[in-house]
This record gives sequence, structure tokens and C-alpha cells, in this order.
Amino acid sequence: MAPSQAPNDPYLSHGATTQPAPDRGRWWAGASVGAVAALVASGVMLWAGRRWDGVVVTQLISERLTELLPLAVFRRALDALESDAKPLLLVGLILAQVLVGAVVGLLYVGFARRGLRARFVGAASLAALAWLILSLVAAPLGDIGLFARDVSGDVWRTQLPFLLGALVFGCILAAVAPWPGEPLRQAGADVQLSRRRFAAFAGLALPALAAGLYIGRYARHLRVKSPTPAMLPAASGGDFQFAGMPPRITPTEQFYVVSKNFVDPTVDGTQWQLEIGGLVRTPLTLSYTDIWTRPAVTFTSTLECISNPIGGDYISTAVWSGFPLRSLLDEAGLQDGVVDIELRAADGYVESIPLSEALAADTMLVHTMNGQPLDDSHGFPARLIVPGIFGMKNVKWLTGIYAVNHDVQGYWQERGWSDVATVVTMSKFTTPQARTRHPVNQTIMLGGVAFAGDRGIRLVEVSTDDGATWQRAELDEVISPLSWRLWQSAFTPLQPGDLFVQVRATDGEGALQIDKHRPTLPDGATGYHRIRLTIVDARAND
Repeated sequence: MAPSQAPNDPYLSHGATTQPAPDRGRWWAGASVGAVAALVASGVMLWAGRRWDGVVVTQLISERLTELLPLAVFRRALDALESDAKPLLLVGLILAQVLVGAVVGLLYVGFARRGLRARFVGAASLAALAWLILSLVAAPLGDIGLFARDVSGDVWRTQLPFLLGALVFGCILAAVAPWPGEPLRQAGADVQLSRRRFAAFAGLALPALAAGLYIGRYARHLRVKSPTPAMLPAASGGDFQFAGMPPRITPTEQFYVVSKNFVDPTVDGTQWQLEIGGLVRTPLTLSYTDIWTRPAVTFTSTLECISNPIGGDYISTAVWSGFPLRSLLDEAGLQDGVVDIELRAADGYVESIPLSEALAADTMLVHTMNGQPLDDSHGFPARLIVPGIFGMKNVKWLTGIYAVNHDVQGYWQERGWSDVATVVTMSKFTTPQARTRHPVNQTIMLGGVAFAGDRGIRLVEVSTDDGATWQRAELDEVISPLSWRLWQSAFTPLQPGDLFVQVRATDGEGALQIDKHRPTLPDGATGYHRIRLTIVDARAND
């Protein structure tokens, strides 16, 4: 008589070579391990991309996503999220990768086989599969890598983050995911095995926590950096440098930073070259030493981001040094029929300016900012400064300047932003802050900045009765015809209650700032900056 078979022994009831179907707990375990493996792999790829100036898969996906989004959706998201848009996009894309990892983990436990050798085979297979998906699907989104059309770059630099991420994902999932038939919780003979399994699961906590913290910290780093004015002395009534007012020249560490990238490029100045080509008679290639040995011009100019909202901080002023772009184009010799000058950057960014702007005397290729070489975040080794045009066309990390016979639609134009990008007249309060309380019958110093690109500022006016009447504000000296102007106005409220103050500017050509509010996309925000102040009777608190 055949020995009795334990009904819960899958290997006796179905044969030793048959893989039992995973139970519900095992499915969940596989999905959980896959999700954690994807989270850790995402953190590794982000770190590797930043460490070796490589490609980040979330960057490639985000660029295609923003290109495909309807303009109305893009506008609403940008207006609602402002400086949080890019961090939230990064987190959202990584969560999507975690979800994909969970699905892969769930499927893996249905096909995995027992045995140490099977673990190695599984790890290698999963890593290879993950790398192929990244290379065949993600990399071509940026037209890079082994399977893209453009393989002229450093292929291994672009592939290294993919390889590391794929290896981490494959090894974690194959090493920790449960085998079919392996007990997750068991008493008796399987206690030691279960303890090993528990230790393996618990061991995932540390890398998962590290990856989560790194991604979170990096997401915070992606917020648009805008200047935080230093706490200056109390109001002195005439020097434009009282509490809440920005310095006339923005310190480099406080200068706003906007970038399309999750990982900005780090350019090696000893290897960097700037190519001047296209429709020119004599193509040029310049080294970092070459641009430093050319006669330099020092000037002051303000930059403003086209996505700067009403009252926003994405505007700063610096002292730059460099030379006119026109000198390079004259040296190269422009051919007939040139329409645009196409600008290319080390991060793949493409922009353009009309030939007339490129030949303007104040369009500069700069290498110095506030007396020091450009740092990485502001475009080292060289960037363009084009007065009168929003910051997106003042290209950082320049690698190529090409004369072309057609209108080039750059990175942001493909996503619905203005091709002309002329700076619109703006003015704002930097002090006092909105919704602050002030004693009645005590003077309030109103102050801020006004900017109109290369048109200059002729007049700033302030209203303390929500636009019913306007009073001329006092203007600071002209720092430069290309920079902002600081303004100030003293106001003494005579009765308690809420009041609204507004500010408006007139540019150097006599045109009044547009009062109608419109969003930043596509041409830059317009409208008067308006804040509410609460005036209180100090005696009421006695």
C-alpha cells in the first residue's frame, strides 16, 4: 500500500519537478520585493546620472511627457504647482517605475525556479531584461544610446546608469523574492528557512530607506531656486537698502536657477569645445582657453524666467564678462540667407535667436559672473546673455552656435512657449510681505523692483487704495540700461482695516505695464502685483 501523502505537500502531490502555483501571500511578497527593487534601482540610476553626468530615465520620459501634454493641461499644472512642478513630476515618474517593478515582481514569482543556480540565472535574466527595456524604450526617447539614431556621443556614459540600475533591480528581485513552494511562515523544520527569508525581507528596509531619502532630498533640490533677500537694516528712508529690499546686484548663490533637467550637466573645461558652424564660410572651434583670451567686456544685466509669475522671484541681476557674439559670427563669415542662430547646449537643449538679435552689440557670450568664472548651475564654461529676451533663450552650457536658413523651434517652443520671448514690463513688491499687520499712523516703507528688459524703466507708481489713485514712487539710480531698477515709497495708513496696494511701471519707451492678468504660458505673465495689508489700532491691544 502506498504511503499516505500530506495534502499540503505540493511536491508529493504534484511531482518533484512540477512548480506549484504561488499562493496569495507569495504574490504579494513578489510584488513588494519588485517595488522595493525598482525604488532602489531608481535611486541608483539618479545617483549615477548625477555622479557621471549620465542619462536619467525619468528625464527622458518627462521630456516626452511635457511635449505630448495638451497646452491647456501644461498651463494649469504650471500655474498650480509653480516651483513644485518638477519635483512632483520626478516623484510621480519614480512611483510609476515602482509600480512597474511591482508588476514584474508579481510575474517573477510565477516563473521562478528553486535552487541557488536558478537565483543566479534569474538575476542575470532580470538585469538583462531591465537593461533592454531601458535601452530599447527609454533611451531612444532622447535619441541616445546603443539603439538610437545618434550614437556619436559617449555611449558608455549614457548606458552606465542603465546598467547599474538594471543590475540592482535584477539582483534584489532574484535574491529576495520567494521561490514557488517556499514557506513564508512555517513551524518546525522550516523555521531556519523562514528566519532567513524574514532576514532577507528585513534587509531590504535599509536600501529602500536610503533610496527614498535620496530621491526625496533630490526632489527638494529640483525646486526652482530664487533669491532670498538678506535681512537688511531697518528702513532708512532713502537708500533703497532697507529690510526686505534686494541688493542691486544679486549674489551668485542667491541668483535664481531654472533648468529643464533632473540632472544638470557637469562640463569638463579642459575637454570642452565650442563649435561655430552652419551657413558660415569658415567654421570655428574654440577651447575654454580661447574664449578667455579674447578681449572681454564687463556689463550688468538682469535675467528673468518666462515662467516668473506676478510677484515672483525668478528674476536676478548680475555683473557679467564676455565678448559680443557678433565677433564670432563675423570671424566665421555668415553666408547669405541666414535667418536664425541655433544654439545647442551640453544637456541636449536647443534654442535659437533671430539673426538681428545675434548681431546686436549687447548680445554677449559670457564666461564670468560677478567676478568669478561661471559655476555649473549658471552655465559653465560659457553661456549667452541676450538682453530683452526671457531667460530660456540665454542658453547655458553652450557647445554649438549654428547659422541656419530657417526658423528653429527649440525645446520650449515645441512645448508651446513663445518663440519671440520678449520680456514684458513687470514690477513687484519685495516689501512688505502680503497679509502682514501694521500699526495705524506709522509709516510703512513700500519697495521692490521693476524691469522691462532692454527698454529700461522710466516710472514706477504705487496705489494704496486698490487702484483708485496712483502716486509716483522714488526710483533708484540706473545701474545699467539692461538691468532692473529698485523703487521705494513711504506710506502712512490713517485708519485700521484691510487695504490693498498695487504697483505698476512704465518702460523707457513710455509704454505702461499691461494691467490685464494672463498666465505665464506662452508669452510671460502680465498684470499688476497686488497685495493685502492689515492695519491695526495698536491701542486696541493695550
